[in-house]
Order: sequence, then structure tokens, then C-alpha cells
Amino acid sequence: MVDINEGGVPASETEVFDYIHSDYELSNENLIATLQGFVTDSEKADLSDLFNVFWDKANELGANSFRWKKGGRIGDTIAVEISIFNLNDMEFDEMASLYPSNMVFILGDISKKQKTRKIKFNGDKIRLGPMEYIAYQNQVGEEAILKIGGLLGAKVWISGRENRPPSFYSLSSFGVGPNRQGQVGLSFNTGRIYPAPLNFGYFLIHILSEHR
Repeated sequence: MVDINEGGVPASETEVFDYIHSDYELSNENLIATLQGFVTDSEKADLSDLFNVFWDKANELGANSFRWKKGGRIGDTIAVEISIFNLNDMEFDEMASLYPSNMVFILGDISKKQKTRKIKFNGDKIRLGPMEYIAYQNQVGEEAILKIGGLLGAKVWISGRENRPPSFYSLSSFGVGPNRQGQVGLSFNTGRIYPAPLNFGYFLIHILSEHR
């Protein structure tokens, strides 16, 4: 479902779809439309497919960014509503400065039909369930360590640096964006870790539950 803002000024062409921080102020001219969509547990489609539908439709309408509006699970259905916008380069730079530095997010499987994953994060053994994520505030000069699998599994060192944007890592593969295809894992045999794009990562943590 699409609700067009008649006062919006769309881009002539774009393939970008950035996440807009909730604290960034926007004008009515930035707003292009509101999009609604859903996925169900019984479908083969998952949240990456829904995100790609939003991305494609936003670009078609001349929007290059989005802000979460509302969404959640009702029974076996996840319904989502986002607002899509057209930002210029200066606005993108201003908005990006609001992202928290050195945040690390670990994303579990994005379908309830998938399985709980056994991981080690900073030495702690964790069972990360489907539709769950871990959030961790790394510090400058420190190193967060994510490991999955045994001796031949995957291990990632995430260094804290000045002004480092948030990092997202997924335990399942997906493809998002105009030229989407499956991702390449950082290491593999008994487990794989996949870097996830920031825009999709933020989309997901509005839907997934934080692991406690």
C-alpha cells in the first residue's frame, strides 16, 4: 500500500535507500510517500524480501532514504509501515553524524522457521534465537570478538575506532539492494558470519527482539 505526499520533491533517479536517524529533522518537501507491507511465517519470503520491495518502490517514486514509522508481529504476520524521503548530499552528511559510533549488532536468523544459533561473543556463550539480535557498545581502542562454530568456524574481530559507524553482522545470508545476490561469509565450514548493510540492519532491529 502506498500513500503519496503531493508536496514532496522526488529525485530524478536513485538506487540509494539509506536509513534516517529518528532525531534528524525533515521537511514536508523531503517526504515522498508512506509505504506499508507485510510477510507471514507461512511464506517463502522473509524480511529481506519485504525490505527489497520497499527499496524498489522507494527508488521508483524518487526516494533515496527511509524512516521507520511502525510495525510488529500479529500472529504469524509481520506488518511494517515506513516513510520514504528524498535527501540531498548535505542532508545525508548531517544525518549520518547522528549514528552512534562503535555500536555492534549481531543479527540472528530472520525467519521464525530457522534455528537458534550457538555463538560466542566477547567470550560469553550465547544461544541467539530466530528473530533476535544482540546490541553492544564497543569502545575506542577496544575489540569485540564474535565467533560461531568450532575449530573451522568463523571469527570476527571488531575494533573500536573514532567515529566508526555502527556495524551489523548476520548469522544468515541474504541479498538486499538493486543488484542483490547472496552474501559471501567472512569465514566458513561449521559456521558463517555475514556483514549486513547498515540500512537493512536498522530496519531489522525495529522488528527483532533484543536478546537478554
